[in-house]
Amino acid sequence: MSRYFLQKKDNDNISDVERKRTDHWFLGAIGLALIPADIVESTWVDIIDLHTPDYADAVTFNDYLVQAYVDRDVTLFEIETWNANNAILNDLPRTNNHVEGYNSRLESIFPLHPHIFEFVELLCDEHVYQHYQAEESDIQTPKRKKIYNDIDNKLKQLLISHSGGVLTNVQLAIKCGRAVKTNPTKK
Repeated sequence: MSRYFLQKKDNDNISDVERKRTDHWFLGAIGLALIPADIVESTWVDIIDLHTPDYADAVTFNDYLVQAYVDRDVTLFEIETWNANNAILNDLPRTNNHVEGYNSRLESIFPLHPHIFEFVELLCDEHVYQHYQAEESDIQTPKRKKIYNDIDNKLKQLLISHSGGVLTNVQLAIKCGRAVKTNPTKK
């Protein structure tokens, strides 16, 4: 599928119409995680109908996405589990990067199989460190990078436009996908 995301000069045999259609399909898939959970299913059906590229792997991807994430009757992962729309509306993190960072910190502190006394000592040290961090966060809240605040603001504006009837469900998904993924990937 990467041939669909190459720059035009690298692959002239793909028409601009097909490139745009594929771009909308890809961005729509990304946008599903950002739109209201109650419209995910119908929106993805519309995106499949309107924008799926004529490529066998695209159909395979569509089937996978429907079975694993979208179809409420057979999904492996409930939409509410992976959908970040509520996080956007409530100014919460859209990712779990902070949890991964903490996990990485713990892995760097604790040896693979510590003795029980060493483990307890390290836990006490970690408690003191976290207590200090909590006190510091009461005084000064950590600042997010401007780009992430801008993305969140753009997503909120798109959701307002959608609720006001300015954007269709498909347009919302595509524009949300574009807001968080601005550059095509080149392999």
